Amino acid sequence: MISHLYFTRTPERLLATALGVAALCGAAFGQTAPAGPTLTGDTSRPSSSMFAAGEPVTLTFQVSGLAANDSSQHLLLNITDAHDVSVWTKDVPIAADASGNWTGNVDAPHAQLGFYRVHASLTDGVTLPAVFTRKAGYLTYAVVPDPAQRKLYPEMDTHFGMQGGFSDSVNVIPYLGVRWVLSGHGWSSLEPKQPGTYPADLAAARAAGGTLPAKSPATEGVLYNGKPWKTYALFSINGAPDYAIQPDTKGSSTAALKPEYEDAYKKYIGEAAREIVQDYPDYAQRIYQITWEPVFPWGFKGTDEQLIKYYQLAYPAIHAVDPKALVVGPTDGGLGQHALD
Repeated sequence: MISHLYFTRTPERLLATALGVAALCGAAFGQTAPAGPTLTGDTSRPSSSMFAAGEPVTLTFQVSGLAANDSSQHLLLNITDAHDVSVWTKDVPIAADASGNWTGNVDAPHAQLGFYRVHASLTDGVTLPAVFTRKAGYLTYAVVPDPAQRKLYPEMDTHFGMQGGFSDSVNVIPYLGVRWVLSGHGWSSLEPKQPGTYPADLAAARAAGGTLPAKSPATEGVLYNGKPWKTYALFSINGAPDYAIQPDTKGSSTAALKPEYEDAYKKYIGEAAREIVQDYPDYAQRIYQITWEPVFPWGFKGTDEQLIKYYQLAYPAIHAVDPKALVVGPTDGGLGQHALD
């Protein structure tokens, strides 16, 4: 149900900052910046480069380092689809200003749904720089179904979710049609220093009008064109605090409980389930995720019995307060070739 997708904010701006710092450092040591033109570009929605069907897609390119008033260069564009088949080409004349700079906008094709790669270069072969995992030579965008036209189904008939990458500036949830998201109720987050403080800490946060620590921002307040976008919460109650775990069993995400904290774990998880029932009373079924990628040895270094103990403790504690509960796990992560053979 949950796939892993991660986004970063405007990497092109981060790259530009890094290049600027490098240029300043070079100048300080008497080095000369390399001569010749540079080419950069982005879409009209640089935070995600996702567009609903029918939305215009504008590409903006900048060229610098040209000779003053130079008009010898052209911007050569070739847009390919997800199958690397060329669907559109354009030759854009470039006329530099007196400072040797040029900026131009190009309307890109957007009639068909799909993923598009915009290959861009100048006449002399200069192309777009690499940005993080994106290789040099192109930028990308996607045309997706209009979120406003997507039908909202009840949670039991909806099966597409996402974990990670939520941001006010990168609002991809409606564009991807995501309905299921994680709502964090991790023990380590809500009782980080000592057991027995939840739900009092939660009540105090609510009374102060602060952010509710037991809810993910992605389960509330997601908008598309100013209107609410409905998401359903998968309740992730994984992660024990450091004081309650056996350190030698800790991997990247899961560790075995110390026997003396088993009762505290049962009490916490029962209280968390009670809170969830209160906050989400209308769900046909509330789904609880107890562990997170306990893959031996990188995710979890304990024994099978120590992992099973979580479920032996959590299952009855949750069902005692939530008759609509479904406890899921162990939520393995990272399918390798061994899992496909």
